[in-house]
Amino acid sequence: MPGKRGFDAVHRIRNSKVEQIVADFMKVDLVEVGQFDIVFFLGVLYHLTEPLQALRRLSLLTRELAVIETAAIYIPDHDRDSLIEFYGKGELLGDISNWFAPNLRALTLMCQAAGFEQVRVLGPHPPSCDGHRCRITIHATK
Repeated sequence: MPGKRGFDAVHRIRNSKVEQIVADFMKVDLVEVGQFDIVFFLGVLYHLTEPLQALRRLSLLTRELAVIETAAIYIPDHDRDSLIEFYGKGELLGDISNWFAPNLRALTLMCQAAGFEQVRVLGPHPPSCDGHRCRITIHATK
């Protein structure tokens, strides 16, 4: 799988004992997967059609910290508004598997609704954007 090249390289170099699970995140049995102190959820959220449900599932997997990196939007003077841009036909980078991008406020509220206590943005905010589209990384803690 091309998207796993980095993981596979580090797994091999470090002779890691980490078990790989290749599955549909929205369908895999979370009881079988278990819980983890730290979960990296990088570049996943905007590919899922049910973002709040995905964050709820992520919360169930996370004991302490979820590191979430996602496509996002930033619209000046609308930091207090909870906004999500929807892509129905590949409007984000021509990729039909990209569905939406939240602003920081929407992502924060969704994480809290999903069961995370605190959300902290990493890096500068407002982020560096291409127009109003950007990427943000947050720490969501239990």
